[in-house]
Amino acid sequence: MTDFDLFINAVEEKPAKRQRRINENSVNAFYSKDVQLKRGTQKERIFSALKKLGKATQRELSEETNIPRHLVPDRCLQLLGMRKIKKMGKVVDPITNKEVDFYAVA
Repeated sequence: MTDFDLFINAVEEKPAKRQRRINENSVNAFYSKDVQLKRGTQKERIFSALKKLGKATQRELSEETNIPRHLVPDRCLQLLGMRKIKKMGKVVDPITNKEVDFYAVA
């Protein structure tokens, strides 16, 4: 048997393990390590603010943490996915007069 035949037999007997790759379209592939760390820190700040406030809307979380308003919904979705926070219901925002979700620590 040649070396090539031995190689083919080994490959056929033991399938190669798939290497775990980051999908090139995933958030983790798009953002640098520094930005990913910052995103994690923002989640921690939102979580801490919710513990402090008890319950809060996204606007209130933005004001409490000084995180720009447009970034808060994504961080809330991430925390919801991690089951760290939960939606408690809806409330009318006094500034916008719109019905918005409010959150609390799970």
